[in-house]
Amino acid sequence: METLFLACFLFGALFSGLSAFGFLHSATHGDHIDDASASHSLLRYFNVTSLVAFSAWFGAAGYLLRHFAHWPSLLTLPVAVVAGWAAAWIVRTFIDKVRASERVLHPGDFLLEGTIAKVTVSIPADGVGEVVFPMAGARRSEGARSANGEAIARECEVVITGYEQGVAVVQPLDEIQ
Repeated sequence: METLFLACFLFGALFSGLSAFGFLHSATHGDHIDDASASHSLLRYFNVTSLVAFSAWFGAAGYLLRHFAHWPSLLTLPVAVVAGWAAAWIVRTFIDKVRASERVLHPGDFLLEGTIAKVTVSIPADGVGEVVFPMAGARRSEGARSANGEAIARECEVVITGYEQGVAVVQPLDEIQ
């Protein structure tokens, strides 16, 4: 029985180490269930990451209890299973928290053209100022210059009509309407 526990621990530790250093990225990412109805079932704990955690902790607890504490196998086995389940649950809970903050990014959400902005630093004639605007749930600011080369006052609402050489090209909103 000690050999089984040691083998489980070594397998789990080796696989965890390889995963931590990125060698097994494709095998450990993409193993989650997207179905909302299954998200609270026990099935979500059966994935590569949580099974490796189970194996490592099951093996470590079993081996330590058998080899050093000299517990009998019938007492060691349930304690090792509980230790493995606890590790799988902790790892899966952590992964769920990390994935909860993920969101799909769409390129269209980051297009500057057509975005309404407010001038925060006046744009001088043929010069560069600054505009602020909301984008993808955050407040962004960019250097900006006037599309027609005329000055634009601070607090003026503008529309971003282009983006050239790292500077937004803007036009006052009232000129467009």
